Amino acid sequence: MGGIWQTPGAQRYDRGVRGALVIVFAATAVGCVAGKSREVRLVDIALRTFDLAATPPSVDAPGWVQVSLPDTWRMESRRRHRAAWYRAVVALREAPGTPWAVYLPRVVQNAAVFVNGVSVGDGGSMDPPLPRNWNRPLLLTVPAPLLRAGDNIVAVHVVVEPTAPGHLRSFYVGPLEAVRPLFTQRTWWQVGFVQVIGGGTLAAGLLLLAFSLSTPAFARLRWIAVALVCWAWSNADAFVHEPRIPTRLWEWSTASALVCCPVTFVLGFHRLLDHRRPQLEALLVGTAVALLVALATVPPVWTFATMIVSVGVVVTMTFYIMRLGLRGAATKQARRAVLLPTAAVVVGALHDVAAVTAGTSPLGLLLSPYLPLLAMGFLAWQLLMNHLASVQATEALARTLEQRVEEKHAELERNYVSLQALERDRAVAAERERIMQDVHDGVGGQLVTALALVERGADGAASDVTEVLRSALDDLRLVIDSLDPVDCELLSVLGSVRARLEPRLLQHALAMRWEVRDVPPIAAFGPQMALQVMRVVQEAVTNVVKHARATTIVVRTGAGTAPDDRRSVFVEIGDDGCGYDTAAPRGRGLTSMERRAARLGGQLEVVTSPTGTTVRLWIPIGADAAVAPLTG
Repeated sequence: MGGIWQTPGAQRYDRGVRGALVIVFAATAVGCVAGKSREVRLVDIALRTFDLAATPPSVDAPGWVQVSLPDTWRMESRRRHRAAWYRAVVALREAPGTPWAVYLPRVVQNAAVFVNGVSVGDGGSMDPPLPRNWNRPLLLTVPAPLLRAGDNIVAVHVVVEPTAPGHLRSFYVGPLEAVRPLFTQRTWWQVGFVQVIGGGTLAAGLLLLAFSLSTPAFARLRWIAVALVCWAWSNADAFVHEPRIPTRLWEWSTASALVCCPVTFVLGFHRLLDHRRPQLEALLVGTAVALLVALATVPPVWTFATMIVSVGVVVTMTFYIMRLGLRGAATKQARRAVLLPTAAVVVGALHDVAAVTAGTSPLGLLLSPYLPLLAMGFLAWQLLMNHLASVQATEALARTLEQRVEEKHAELERNYVSLQALERDRAVAAERERIMQDVHDGVGGQLVTALALVERGADGAASDVTEVLRSALDDLRLVIDSLDPVDCELLSVLGSVRARLEPRLLQHALAMRWEVRDVPPIAAFGPQMALQVMRVVQEAVTNVVKHARATTIVVRTGAGTAPDDRRSVFVEIGDDGCGYDTAAPRGRGLTSMERRAARLGGQLEVVTSPTGTTVRLWIPIGADAAVAPLTG
């Protein structure tokens, strides 16, 4: 998160916010002076006396002193008095024919106005708890009959709580229609606009807090959300005119929110920037707790001074927040984007401290209520820029991934083509090796035998050579037949063997009885397995022809359990010959059949007796059915 302030729009943001500040301050200044007419009188000098009386004291009463407005009570006056009267003279050439008004831009904390000894209104209850009028201008209408040509006495009764300093700013007296725009503009800037900012800050804080509690991605913004809520509550006086709780408790809650605001901002920035500073955080929290305790326990007359000290601590923390923002910024534009709003917060806070302490403001307004708008705008801009940066990074990543997927797809296609070629070459090589092995074992051996018979030139060699060559030809045909598609069916293979062997059996006066029936399919039954089955059947039939002196050969198929307890199908070749001597040495034909049965993953079972011999080839049905590699 160290680069969170890297926003491509920081420079545009810098210029935009500076322009917005100029517009706001210019509008403020214009709003404070616009609308004045020559008939509007500014009262900036008055007589003052401290008195709790509900009606104006006479001008002859002791204690009247001349003061310049704005007037802020000194500490010794605040210790002894809770109310004061201000008396000013407004001279008119002639009695007005329309209503006039007394406009009080700022009074701490409440005021009642009398014109020529008659009450024209007040800002609410004059008894504790007093209304929160310190930030609200007052406009009190003066009926035309109350005014006369010559001197008119305007008396303002100011009442304060023990926790607040008495204060009356210079005020205006003039025609209602001329004074009302001044009141309306200031009311908007001091109350309406602050309500908009405060409501927006509170809504943003609560929304961000809800997201931070429910969404892990927003967890680091939890303390910043709390800071926004605290900031909004510190301006609660803009929403509540007459609190229903004691003034001391109400002021403590708003002041506490202001103190907690920078502390929670610091905690939030630490987590946002992955800073681990537990000792500093403990110091800040301890300082905040000490200030909250002081605000709650100091004597009421010292509450305002304690609040000023608290604001000074807040400003100090704001400097640290500015430093955090600058350290988190990675570019010059980003540092300017951080520096501008934080510097505005510091300047605004210092301005308000000076204004409250001196009792007057160069701009005529306190700036603190407007600072959340700047902070929220900055935060919203940063979130927007971060979102745009995330979107751009996601799009770039997506493009990179698409490119990599295309490259991998092309690579896979190339590998697949190479693999196909490799598999094809391997299959061709395996088939070539199989055919060569079969030709070598079958046709090759028989041709060697025929060659030996011819070379000996023995009597009757011609008939023997003929028989050997017929066997070689049959063997070659079996090899060729094994290459034909058989649809993985054993019966098709046996049909091919029958077609090749039956004419030869007829020459030897042997009858073939065909008792073949459907059997379950055999797994992976292909040319290699087909050839092994053909050779076993051929070898069995050849043995019958040569040695059994039989008249009938029976070929059967079926399914059952082999001697090794596997589910298998069998091919059985039986005859009605004389059998053979089991004690005699085994011939090559029987050994060859057993070897081929093993290649099929099956078994060869031979039963002989004087009445005939039965050869049964068991072939497993399941995954065990496979051709073993050729050896030799």
